[in-house]
Amino acid sequence: MSHSTSSFCIPASEFEHFSSSCLRWLAYLGLAIAGSEGTLHSSLDPNCPVVNLDDTSSIDLTQSADYYYRHQGNFSPCYPDSEPSTVSSYGTNWASDFRTNVIDRDGRCVIQPDFQAASCKAAHVIRVTHGDDYIKNLTTRRALYSEPFITSIDDIRNGLQINAVAHCHFSKSMAILPIPNPFMDEIHVPSDQLQGYYLQVFDPVERSTQDADRAWPHNERLHTPADSRKWPTKTVFTMSYGAMALKWWGVQDFIDELRREYGSPHYSDDIARDGGHADLAREAEAQKGKKRKQDLDRDERSAKKQEFHQDEPDTMELLYVLDVMLSNGRSHQDEEEMHRRDQRAKENSDKKVEEWLSGMVAA
Repeated sequence: MSHSTSSFCIPASEFEHFSSSCLRWLAYLGLAIAGSEGTLHSSLDPNCPVVNLDDTSSIDLTQSADYYYRHQGNFSPCYPDSEPSTVSSYGTNWASDFRTNVIDRDGRCVIQPDFQAASCKAAHVIRVTHGDDYIKNLTTRRALYSEPFITSIDDIRNGLQINAVAHCHFSKSMAILPIPNPFMDEIHVPSDQLQGYYLQVFDPVERSTQDADRAWPHNERLHTPADSRKWPTKTVFTMSYGAMALKWWGVQDFIDELRREYGSPHYSDDIARDGGHADLAREAEAQKGKKRKQDLDRDERSAKKQEFHQDEPDTMELLYVLDVMLSNGRSHQDEEEMHRRDQRAKENSDKKVEEWLSGMVAA
């Protein structure tokens, strides 16, 4: 990824809707995209100190600012098209088993328990069309929390029971924030400040609709089963969260780069699942020759520069830039107005279709 390519353009007014700590939430976005813990910096300068995530005076939301997330350890980036899926499954029998197992675990809607099983649907957290190999290798490469591996896309640890109203929007604008995570604790949640799993709605329009409070309240803590061993893993939730953030705020050049260099096949290699360590070790060994050449090329480039700050940063050390303000100059109000216009256009279109259908019935 080029050092001049930002990854996110986030409206400043959005921060308060997702966390009481802007910097800690930014760092979590870094984790969600990189698949690896790291540090947040305010400059490309390698000598720039790590940002104090609890220093609220260091960020001014009235000014545009860039933050740089430097990952540590394996680089297993978020695949842009891994947002949740509302497709039950790609096989009828599997779909039936998946839904039955999720119902048995959750009982009612995990968002709003007033919705009983008959009014709910089972949704995949990681898109079902990626298949078994994808989630198997994803949970191997991005094992952030020493969690068990998942070998089937229809494993109930990749599923949630949600009401049918929210189900229609789940794959478009919603993700689950696990608390605690490596950067955030319960005090950083903008709602009830308890440990748990929080539904967050990325679309400002959908956050304010009449259905929102009833069916998908923003920052609602999910109702989890007493036995959490079959609950979706934080690794799965974190990948999905990163994909949804890219969908709403991702810069297209950055997304294209991720698709080109780290697309779905990055998690679809034929890696055995008996712990995965031996296969991953062999894969890592195969990459050493390529890595050595990259190191030599980088050292050669560095030697030609008189000043380090003029050097091209190593793309594997610098992941991306987090833009606090919209770089194109549009305000958040402008963005919301665009969403409102789109919403009104959709409502008008739906109304015309309903009127047409009513006329057909009457005829």
